[in-house]
Amino acid sequence: RARPTRPRAGSLSLRALEALQRGDFETVERCLCNDFHEPMAARAPEIARTAEALRAAGASNAMLAGSGSCLFTLAATRERIEAIAARLELPDRYLRFVTAFAKTPQWRS
Repeated sequence: RARPTRPRAGSLSLRALEALQRGDFETVERCLCNDFHEPMAARAPEIARTAEALRAAGASNAMLAGSGSCLFTLAATRERIEAIAARLELPDRYLRFVTAFAKTPQWRS
């Protein structure tokens, strides 16, 4: 049985992945998209406030992960993400994580 195919050229996810592999952070940022972000932010003030707190701390791409389990931001350098984390003002009950992308042989530059 033949598997259905989708055009790859229009896939934001694939463009973002390829840009990430090339180290092209500006393209990664332009490809970030989550159709749930705006409707969920409108329904849940905590999401809207957290996204605004990330932007106020210097994040240029605060976004809902998936359908709402958390918000995230990306930064081109570890120094930049640590600076955002240091300026981030959220309630103490909110968890914060700072991590880096894996540098493994599978990822090419």
